[in-house]
Amino acid sequence: MIRDYRRAIMLVMKPYSEDLRRKIVAAVEGGMPKTEAARLFGVSLSSVKRYSRLAAREEPLAPRKGGGRPP
Repeated sequence: MIRDYRRAIMLVMKPYSEDLRRKIVAAVEGGMPKTEAARLFGVSLSSVKRYSRLAAREEPLAPRKGGGRPP
């Protein structure tokens, strides 16, 4: 039952915009703690860490295309 609930949540969640991701990275690079950035922008700490890691590696911050079967 919990597995089905998590699956349903994942199906309706939209990826965060590239603009928001850039704002998060800029805040962290400006000295804001990652936990505070997560709270301020309303995202998970793991997302903030992932975006910071991507930016440090100079990888694109844009959301990846979703996989799966086309509608």
